[in-house]
Amino acid sequence: MISLMEIPIYSMQENEFKKKWDKFINEGINNYVSHGWEEDEARKSLYKTYHPQHVWKYNQIIGYIIISGSRNDIWIDLFMPGGKRIYAKSTKKRFMFNQGLNGYHFYILSGDTSSTVFLKIKDMIEGVIKTCGKDRFVDTTTLLNIGPYIDWIKVLQDIKASELVSE
Repeated sequence: MISLMEIPIYSMQENEFKKKWDKFINEGINNYVSHGWEEDEARKSLYKTYHPQHVWKYNQIIGYIIISGSRNDIWIDLFMPGGKRIYAKSTKKRFMFNQGLNGYHFYILSGDTSSTVFLKIKDMIEGVIKTCGKDRFVDTTTLLNIGPYIDWIKVLQDIKASELVSE
């Protein structure tokens, strides 16, 4: 089985994350200013202290959906940490493990085209998104941007050929 694509799962939408951090930073600035700091200096100090925690992209990934292929199969796996609560300002690493999804696998049938394979993958990803939790943001941008242009049948045929050669 070969990993074809990884889809990141974020703890929350970027705008939600930004709101939480803006609130935290503004409260910190007010506290610093009340103790005699200049506002600009307080802001710089807080951003320096909490860098890169306040950066959303890539730093707030809490899981992945992995699309894999093997000969005539497509598998969808979900890797996420246990537990429901994940903090936006956390400094602790949460380890991920395979959630063991049932039913997120399909065989490529003889009449399938790359378009039908992509639609099946897309439908399955939508199903997985529902299991991630309503507050999570699953970034399917790459899949939706390039998925329709991938020759999924050819990719699986090449995987099958490479597996046969290595046997």
